[in-house]
Amino acid sequence: MNTEEIDLFECIPDIVKPICDKWLAIEQKNGYLSYSDCGKFLLEINQYGYTFDYGLDALPSFLRKLDTELNSVLAKEILEKIEINIVTCGSCGTINLHRKSILALRCENCDHEGEISQFPDLYD
Repeated sequence: MNTEEIDLFECIPDIVKPICDKWLAIEQKNGYLSYSDCGKFLLEINQYGYTFDYGLDALPSFLRKLDTELNSVLAKEILEKIEINIVTCGSCGTINLHRKSILALRCENCDHEGEISQFPDLYD
């Protein structure tokens, strides 16, 4: 079997296990993951060179390694066109999105507030 055909959610790699465990706990607490939750989950997984699929049913599936070089280039192109930055919180490391025009930001996870310089770009 080709390794690209294996759904790594069945054998989660150690590097992304804490992220998967975090989102599993959120799913268990709420009874489900929302479509928006899946987007945030995906952004966190992408930081470690992995990706997965999900649809309108908000069920993550087919966890796999991604082509990080190509995806990084494409992500930068998309972010430039829509004028949004993907950043990490300088306090807790959570991924946050913001419009390029703002000068301060508050983390959705830990409520850390600060200047944009305290939130490093994910794709820089």
